[in-house]
Amino acid sequence: MKIRSLAIAAALACVSAAHAADMPTKASPLTGIPLAGCGTYFGLNTMGMAGAMNNTGVPGASVVQGEIGGQIGYTCTNANGNFWFVEGMFDFANINGQSQGLSLSGPVDLFQRAGIGTPIASMLSLFPTLSTLSTPTLPVLPAGVTAAPGVAYLYGGIHEQDVSAQLNAATNRVWSVSPEIGIGIRYRLSNAVVADTFLGTQFRGQGVCIGGVCSGMGNAVRAGFSLNY
Repeated sequence: MKIRSLAIAAALACVSAAHAADMPTKASPLTGIPLAGCGTYFGLNTMGMAGAMNNTGVPGASVVQGEIGGQIGYTCTNANGNFWFVEGMFDFANINGQSQGLSLSGPVDLFQRAGIGTPIASMLSLFPTLSTLSTPTLPVLPAGVTAAPGVAYLYGGIHEQDVSAQLNAATNRVWSVSPEIGIGIRYRLSNAVVADTFLGTQFRGQGVCIGGVCSGMGNAVRAGFSLNY
């Protein structure tokens, strides 16, 4: 009887284990940038830009500034390495004119963008003669960290920037809304971090005023770098 009872208990345990293995598992809300499939990610970024100001009453008015902030996004990658993504960035800017330095209470730049990309090797295969050209290398990575081949992408997005400081106005009084298009390259590092570099053209924007002089950003060049997790 004891042997029969033990056999029945063992059989029930095996059936329970098999049933549990078939049950779907709940995905983590922040899965990170996947090798294949879809996932949500977050990260840190820094950007720099230089461009003109419109409707300031000052001929030749321009702005050169750096920004720092964070982002959160969602991306999908197929088995061939082709991918798309959407992400939103929230940055604080410093101004090189009347208001110098960086302050987390300073001007805000909200940037939403979407992009599509493919491995660089896939792009180069369309131009066989380019394989004979030398290409720049990555900067030196930390000891023990290596980078996978890069994936290039095209993106488009829109900025909402607080440009009050450029006009010596109170914070959140004058905003500029402007589109941007650009290119970028992402590298997956061996420590599971994805490094992203991008360069874009920010086009002339429209001013949104809450009192004061209504101004906006003119054409500008913007470069950025982010680390995504």
